[in-house]
Amino acid sequence: MLRVCERCPDAAHLQPDLTQATALAESCSRQIRAWASSLQNSDIKGQRHLNDETRQRFAQRAQATEFELELARRLHRAHPSIYRDPDA
Repeated sequence: MLRVCERCPDAAHLQPDLTQATALAESCSRQIRAWASSLQNSDIKGQRHLNDETRQRFAQRAQATEFELELARRLHRAHPSIYRDPDA
């Protein structure tokens, strides 16, 4: 909105104040973005706050668990007397 006001001819007398407010708004925006990035890549626990590395480890564990379950199902189908039913 500040950028729109800067282009408005009726607000010409407010130009110095608009320029200062725009610079302050941009500074705040950069600080908030930096803070959000630091939180996203921190070691905070929880699904909502996973960083890139933790997100990758979480996905790998989920894939490994699914693989193990599918392997157990196939072994049970091939040899039900040896391998118990993983879904039981």
